[in-house]
Amino acid sequence: MGTYRIVALRPVENERFEAIVDGPGIPRDGVSYWFTSENEVESFVEDLNLSYIEAKRLASWRKQLFSARRSQAGIA
Repeated sequence: MGTYRIVALRPVENERFEAIVDGPGIPRDGVSYWFTSENEVESFVEDLNLSYIEAKRLASWRKQLFSARRSQAGIA
């Protein structure tokens, strides 16, 4: 399972940071996000990964539930 990660992090004007993030559903070049601290960048990526993992679990659970209901109903 893919995860989100910081590809690049650089300071920009006004003591802010630009982070390039890569991961599932993101174009190959990554996506730029702006933050006020390095801790904010790390928290953001951690939250993305937790949300992604939970969404994958939910999708898997729903697929299993749907398959079980189809089997019980005798639908191929």
